[in-house]
Amino acid sequence: MSKNIKYIIILLILISSKLECYATMQKEIDRKKIMELLEGAYLRDQTPRLIIDSLMRSGVTDGNLYFSAITQQREADSINTKIVLPIIDTLYKFEVYDLDTIAYKWCWTIIQHANNDVMVDYTDFVEQLAKRDLISKSSYMAFVDRLQIRKKRAQIYGYQFHRMANGTMIQYPILKGSEKEWKKLGYASRINNLLPSDYIVNYQAVEIKEDQFICLGFIFEGERDSSIENCPPVVNAKILLNKRVVAVTDSCGYFSVIMNKKKLTSNIEVLINKNPIEYKIEQDKDRDFLISVGYLNNERINVISE
Repeated sequence: MSKNIKYIIILLILISSKLECYATMQKEIDRKKIMELLEGAYLRDQTPRLIIDSLMRSGVTDGNLYFSAITQQREADSINTKIVLPIIDTLYKFEVYDLDTIAYKWCWTIIQHANNDVMVDYTDFVEQLAKRDLISKSSYMAFVDRLQIRKKRAQIYGYQFHRMANGTMIQYPILKGSEKEWKKLGYASRINNLLPSDYIVNYQAVEIKEDQFICLGFIFEGERDSSIENCPPVVNAKILLNKRVVAVTDSCGYFSVIMNKKKLTSNIEVLINKNPIEYKIEQDKDRDFLISVGYLNNERINVISE
């Protein structure tokens, strides 16, 4: 018997042994128990988020009213990570993709609400779910965009939004070329209205190129530790970049400035009563955007990054 034939026989034996092991594990997996645990985790995940969602839809801006639900949400996420990740590890390792589709939605939800490291570690699992149509295209796109935002990168599809303390809703910046990315997933064009109609998006996404950095900012009058909702916006203030006017604050005190990453500078100034006042920004070539709030007090602007 030739060496090649021996190698082939050994390989077949190993493959057969592995398949038998997988088949045994598939039989031993308690699918009913898994479904129960995942459903419990999903309900735990959603309970505080539904409270927060209801407050947001009602236009509530008092942060104290959100505190209890936010605390509950953090506790739920911590518990769910400990319970669900071992289940996902088993599903992924033994390629268990025959559960009810809702189970994979529950898995996706827990991953989506976990920390950065978890999202990165389970990216391949989410991609496997997307390839098998076990999660919707919108869920996959939301996952990709959230991971981008966590890395301070412009989103690909446009599914992520930022809510300011005063209720103002901003769509995070989108990388130019998103139309092509939508078409790759079978859409004729990019969908812009991604939130329910009772949400008000005050500022739609600004598109930026790969070599650009965008600063989205608000300027209010008040102390740095003041609540935004109690501070009037600084309106019609000119924003200077290298002594040149590049933007003007609107009725909400909002402005945006796009820079070339090769020429990043923190030298942004706000012209108030003909006096230029420094507005410091955290520039970083590895980031695509910054959202910040500046508080004007005693001819100084104290900037807080969101």
